[in-house]
Amino acid sequence: MALKVWCSIAVPREWLFSTGDPIPPNAVAGQVWAATTGEGVADALVEIRRRPGAEGVEAPDTFAYFAQADSLGIFALRYLPTGPVELLAIQDLNGDGEEDFGEPVRRHAFQLAAADTVVLPPSTLPLLAADTTWAVLEGATVLDS
Repeated sequence: MALKVWCSIAVPREWLFSTGDPIPPNAVAGQVWAATTGEGVADALVEIRRRPGAEGVEAPDTFAYFAQADSLGIFALRYLPTGPVELLAIQDLNGDGEEDFGEPVRRHAFQLAAADTVVLPPSTLPLLAADTTWAVLEGATVLDS
């Protein structure tokens, strides 16, 4: 497992260390955008983790890797786990860092190898809020057997 450590200093730096496995030099990048306006979603929260239950993935091995999109909705993550992964993009309206009811969310599953550089196509991550309107019965018809 690799762990990425961030700290606030004058010159940004990344420190990586591993407790066993080699650190894969892979990367995933893309843009999170609003399906209703077509504009990038500023500060969208992007999370990638191995898919639990997928072939070869133990349930506890679901350490999450996070990034926050920039003002245009563009994000990049590096040094990610290999194998079947799931990307979760959230327009985190209340700032709690979690997927909540009513927040626009998008999931995307794919395979990631150790040396992959994946640039997700624009059609991959449109965010659309869930429809929270109650269904209303307009009418009913009895069908003859």
